[in-house]
Amino acid sequence: MLPASRAAGYEGSLRNLRRLVAKVKADWRRRRRVYRPWQPIPGEHLVCAWTEYRGLHMFCAVLAWSRWRFVRFASDERRQTTLRLLWECFEELEGVPAVVLVDRMACLKAGVVANVVVPHPDYVRFAAHYRWPPAPFGREEVVPLAEWQVKVSEGDLLFVRVSRCRGRVLPRRRPLRGTEDGVGGGN
Repeated sequence: MLPASRAAGYEGSLRNLRRLVAKVKADWRRRRRVYRPWQPIPGEHLVCAWTEYRGLHMFCAVLAWSRWRFVRFASDERRQTTLRLLWECFEELEGVPAVVLVDRMACLKAGVVANVVVPHPDYVRFAAHYRWPPAPFGREEVVPLAEWQVKVSEGDLLFVRVSRCRGRVLPRRRPLRGTEDGVGGGN
């Protein structure tokens, strides 16, 4: 770094250059943003996401603190379908969380203005009816949780196989890692 600095006109010693670099680094560390882990409050945040699973569209919603999950399949990811599934989630939950966070749902946005997502009026009306603010799309703390919930929901699905005897449909569940019978803990 000293030869490049000398070529740019620096006339001091290597020791003084190191002191200057250390001072600039310390100033930068003081001013930079500090990332703290997100601590959800019980019943406060519901995180929603869409994914595709074996040709079907899967809607996942999870309460951030308790990890209570709501998973439904749909034929499309339209706005009406998303709002209907949110309503169904609230009915099953028997309540409405204070904040509903969505992970980059194109069906709920009207457009982008100055690099800020503008929510669709139907979504804003739906949120106002249930008295929660339509939170910003794709917040940093939402994306990892949404990706986690989709991954876990896909892993926990009941796999259905068609039995050849009498054409009955029998549920078959993959055992959880670390358990013999598929019941209980493990990750």
